[in-house]
Amino acid sequence: MTTATTPAPTTNHRFVSIWLKMLVAFTLAISIVLAGAYYWFYNFSSQVAETQIRADLTNTMVAAVAGVNGDDLEALINDAERNADGYTDDPRFWAQATWLNAVHKIEPRAFIYTYYITPEEEIFYIASMGAVWNPPAGAQFKDQGTLRADQGNPQLLGLAGETYSAEIYSDDYGNWISGYTPVRNSQGEVVGGLGVDFTAEYVLDVRTRILNGILWSAAIAYAIILVSISVVARRISRPIEQLTVMAKQVGEGNYEQDFAHVSTGALHDEINTLAEVFAGMVEKVHKREVTLKQEVIQLRIEINEALKEKQVKEIEETEFFQDLQTKASDMRRRHRGRQQPTEVGESGQ
Repeated sequence: MTTATTPAPTTNHRFVSIWLKMLVAFTLAISIVLAGAYYWFYNFSSQVAETQIRADLTNTMVAAVAGVNGDDLEALINDAERNADGYTDDPRFWAQATWLNAVHKIEPRAFIYTYYITPEEEIFYIASMGAVWNPPAGAQFKDQGTLRADQGNPQLLGLAGETYSAEIYSDDYGNWISGYTPVRNSQGEVVGGLGVDFTAEYVLDVRTRILNGILWSAAIAYAIILVSISVVARRISRPIEQLTVMAKQVGEGNYEQDFAHVSTGALHDEINTLAEVFAGMVEKVHKREVTLKQEVIQLRIEINEALKEKQVKEIEETEFFQDLQTKASDMRRRHRGRQQPTEVGESGQ
């Protein structure tokens, strides 16, 4: 009688080596750390650069407003007339413009002007350092401007105290960070304001250089990290691959495997322990298989003997065999009957 065996169902899973998994996992983890570190460094460096430029802006603004005569500014606002060329003949205007230009020469990043705001919140420019340039540039005398509505209207707030733009902004002339401070007359009354537009190209340049540096350093760091992780992952995965190959050999019945050579280095770790446990397990399985084979052989012998006895008994119980036994018995009796008279005759002689 034969027994049909159904093979165990197999599930097809896509094989991904442990080396690749470790490489991807470590790369992602380190990428997150590097991204966080670079992001922090980028923001920190940008803040340092912006803090420095704000400090320079503050120093420039304080120095500039110290040289502006508030009484002269008030007179220019109330009394001076604008000429056809957009300026004025009032010497106080030219004195103020010359002073602002002198500050600009000391700090070329600063573009300085004075202004006032009407009760209707209309802004008019008074003196600008560009008035003394050749050719003149910038806002002319009493040019009407537009109040900045962004960042809380800092020009208007500048009449109450030192005010700065909250962040770098851009216009048609470049990128800027601005500061505003009130100008007071001899009685301490606020008569106008002084504005300083400070070019922010330095901050943007710092950001660009940092970003470029980050990209280069990240590329180098990634190359080093990927190589290092690949080497480490390979050292960890190679013993596992060796164990896998040996396990397949054991499954094929080849128990002569040298698990002692499965090692990750001079120092023992979990993989070495696993190899030792595996070696002990294979040895026990081998011994059990040998014992089982011996028991099977002995069992086969016993089964064969029992089968023989059964077959002999079955033959003995057949009518044919019993008939043969009867005939054999009769033949033996007849044979003995023939021998007895001969034996009697011989004894009578």
